[in-house]
Amino acid sequence: NRLVDLLPQVVHFIGHTRPAGGQAVLEFTPGPPHPTWELSSAQIANAWPDGPRLVVISACRSGATAAAGVASLTDALKARGVPAVLGMRGDIASSAAVAFAAAFYQNLAGRQNVDAAAAAGRQAVFGRAPAGPDWHFPVLETLVPASHVLPIRFAVDQRRKIGRAHV
Repeated sequence: NRLVDLLPQVVHFIGHTRPAGGQAVLEFTPGPPHPTWELSSAQIANAWPDGPRLVVISACRSGATAAAGVASLTDALKARGVPAVLGMRGDIASSAAVAFAAAFYQNLAGRQNVDAAAAAGRQAVFGRAPAGPDWHFPVLETLVPASHVLPIRFAVDQRRKIGRAHV
């Protein structure tokens, strides 16, 4: 319910994926003493009514071609109308996923469109291990032009005072 109340424009999931009952499942393993829990592709797709503009799923094979009879997590979100979904099409190393996310979000914060941010993320992974496969695992799929995924840009007006002062 907290996710619905916040109405985020960007949601980032970190976990593991596996097929279960004809759909993909995102599994979260926080570690002891917390139990493992999961979200199915249907639960994720129906988690909030107006949905985010961008969903990033940092989990192995979350953006892979769906197995026979199993919808991928990214496919489920695209079917729900999420304008941009970024998943992993292979077994990405944790360190590569972290490097990708750091460059991706740095570029989004720097006002780059989502496709340019994804390319920068892949370049950051490639720069760390050019011979490895991880750089090509992050895959961005959009239903709208990249410039329309996050069209609203907010900036802080440095002249405004925050807190008890008059604005």
